[in-house]
Amino acid sequence: MRYITQIDQLEYLSETEKEELRSVTEQFAFRCNEYYLSLINWDDPDDPIRRIIIPDIHELEEWGRFDPSDEKTYCVIPGLEHKYNSTVLLLVSMFVMGSAATVSVNVFLRILRTNVSMICRRQLNISNNIPMLPMCC
Repeated sequence: MRYITQIDQLEYLSETEKEELRSVTEQFAFRCNEYYLSLINWDDPDDPIRRIIIPDIHELEEWGRFDPSDEKTYCVIPGLEHKYNSTVLLLVSMFVMGSAATVSVNVFLRILRTNVSMICRRQLNISNNIPMLPMCC
């Protein structure tokens, strides 16, 4: 199976379209195999497969928010979002590596246990004098 990775390789697009889409492919990688390209009705600019596969100049427009869940407001400690009464969201990264990261994760889990316990006590109005069951981690 052969992959097309450059807009210039698409013989079905006009030179004007290719020129317009180069700016999109400079920012976002383009890759499609010949099979999917063969499914496109090139005479229809609104062909659904074409709209999925071929980049669009509108992809360069600025839109949206960098913090759609409003983490800054709801993070009770770094890495722990508490937006709703009955849940917490643990914000983690898949790019943590190495032994220093293991230590960091262990320290973070200890902090997390303590802070989740405090949050639970606060939400349930439990006094600090009443022992809670230990959390596993």
